[in-house]
Amino acid sequence: MKANLFTYQSEHKKIFEITIEHDYYVSNILSRLEITPTQETKETLRNYELLVVNKKGGIIILGKNSERFSGVSFNNTIKLNFYLKILDPYFLNYTNLPFKVNNKYIFKNTQCIEDEILNNEDFVGESDVTQQDFGNNISGLIEITLNQNKEFFGEKDATKNQLPVQFIIKYTSRTILTRYNLIGGIHLNQLSDFYIKTTDNKIENIEFHERILSNGNIAFSYLDKAAIKIKEHLILSKELKKKDNTLNIYSKHLPEPDIKNIQKDNDINQFIADIFVKI
Repeated sequence: MKANLFTYQSEHKKIFEITIEHDYYVSNILSRLEITPTQETKETLRNYELLVVNKKGGIIILGKNSERFSGVSFNNTIKLNFYLKILDPYFLNYTNLPFKVNNKYIFKNTQCIEDEILNNEDFVGESDVTQQDFGNNISGLIEITLNQNKEFFGEKDATKNQLPVQFIIKYTSRTILTRYNLIGGIHLNQLSDFYIKTTDNKIENIEFHERILSNGNIAFSYLDKAAIKIKEHLILSKELKKKDNTLNIYSKHLPEPDIKNIQKDNDINQFIADIFVKI
């Protein structure tokens, strides 16, 4: 018996996709975001029967496999604009950007034949800032220009088959310092015998300084000036220990940096992760 053979062709094809990358995350994908078309772009999408499909960290634009879009009336260049909205309230704490909540960013492609990174430098930064105002809670605008040479629509060369294009926006994480804040019923003169031990190093002669926290409480703080690049699931494996001639060895595991507690210290122009340790 002969097998039934048939050819399946999807009704839609991928035109391009936009992906937002961030090296803070193990997955390298920034997922807490929204990418939405502007009102004018919604009309263009309808005219070309283009679909916007959400994916983790971005969107995919699908077009119809239809002869309708191969006529001369579809030879024109297409402009599609999308608003980028970051949904993570701690985004600026761990992302290497100017610490300005109201900064707006703009990203544009220069061609639509090959994959392209849309930020101007290695990662999003000052060179991508724009004076345009997109409204509250909108982080940026992504401007995609397509079909300058009839790559996707209109009277294109039948011998050429334009592959889907990937547009990428890349963010990188901050380099920070860590500050350990000891809290509890202790006094500064009780801390001279403490030190911090890591898996491969021992930091001797830690100097603590008294500081008043924002809630009015007193903490004894040590600023570790070894810069680290903040990452998701970062493990420093540090322990607070105390020199002791007896067998009663004091040892306490120190918490890892938390992005909620990263802030800029204007006095030293550095971002610091405050780590609180109850003694």
